[in-house]
Amino acid sequence: MTTMSNPQSRKQAKNYLTSENYYQKNSEQGYVYSSSKELLKIVDLTQGQEVNNEIHSNLIDNRNPFNEDKKIVKSRRDNENDRAGFDVATGAPKSFSLLTEYYRNTNIEKYNQLIEIQKLANQKMMEKLKDYVRARIKINGERKYIKADILYSSFLHDTSRLNKDGTCDMHVHSHNFIYNICSFEDENGKTKVMSLNNEEIMNQKIYLGQTYRNELGKLLSNAKEGFFEIKGFSREQIEHFSARSLEIQKEMEKIKEEYPLANESKLKDLANSKTKLAKKEIDREKLFKENFERMAKVGINEEL
Repeated sequence: MTTMSNPQSRKQAKNYLTSENYYQKNSEQGYVYSSSKELLKIVDLTQGQEVNNEIHSNLIDNRNPFNEDKKIVKSRRDNENDRAGFDVATGAPKSFSLLTEYYRNTNIEKYNQLIEIQKLANQKMMEKLKDYVRARIKINGERKYIKADILYSSFLHDTSRLNKDGTCDMHVHSHNFIYNICSFEDENGKTKVMSLNNEEIMNQKIYLGQTYRNELGKLLSNAKEGFFEIKGFSREQIEHFSARSLEIQKEMEKIKEEYPLANESKLKDLANSKTKLAKKEIDREKLFKENFERMAKVGINEEL
C-alpha cells in the first residue's frame, strides 16, 4: 500500500514533529536522500546521512540543516503557512509484517533480510517518483514546469498506532517526507534551487503504489506481483493483527452514509483522522515479547 498526504504547511509539519515526534518517536532512524549530488552539497548533507529532529526541522523551515540563518530556497515566503513538504508512505502486506516480527524473535538473519527488502522496495519506488518531480519557473514571463531533482528523508517504522485495547500491531512501513525543495540545471549548467510542484507526483499515486508492490513481490520468492499476501498465513491470523485497518474500514462505512459521493481515498483519510490515537512512546522490548506470545496463540509457529 502506498499513501500520500496533502501538502503540509511549515506550521502543520512542525506541530506534527513537536507534538508527536511521529517519525522518530520510538528511536526510528531516518536518512536523507536526493537524486542530485549538487542539491545535497547545497544543503550540506551527504547521500544516506542520518537525520535527527534538528536537521528535519530545519529542512521543514527551508533552512540549512546546520545554520538556521541560511535560507535554502530564496524565493519562498518566510511564514508558517509556507508549504514544507508532504509524506509518501509505503506499507508492506500484513503477512510480511507478521513474518518479519516472527523472525525478529527466531532468526535475526532472516529478519534483517526482510527489513532490507522493505527498504529496497521503498527505494525503488522513490527512484520512480523522482521522474515526476517538477519545479515551477518563469521563462520570459511565462510559467513553466520543468523536471527537477528531489530531496527527502526516509524513516522505517515497524508498528501501527496503538489500538483502543492497548495492543500495538506489527506493521512494517516507510515514511518518506519530501521537502518543498528541489533543484534543476539552468541553460548554463548551473544548479538552481526552487520550490517543488507535486501535482504530477499525486497524479501517479496508483502507478507508484503498483511499482512498490511489484518490487516487493520480486524480492520475495513466494509472492505474486500486485496485491498479495505471503503464503502460510490464514485470513483469521492476518485480521487478528489488523485491528487498526479494520477500525478504519468500519469508520469508512459510517462516513460514507454522510458523504455518499466521496471517493474511497477521501473516505479513508477522514476515517484515519477521526479514529487515530496520538503516537506514544512504547516499551519496544515488552511489545515484541507480547506480540510474539500473541502470534503463538493464533498458531503462528516454526512451521512457517
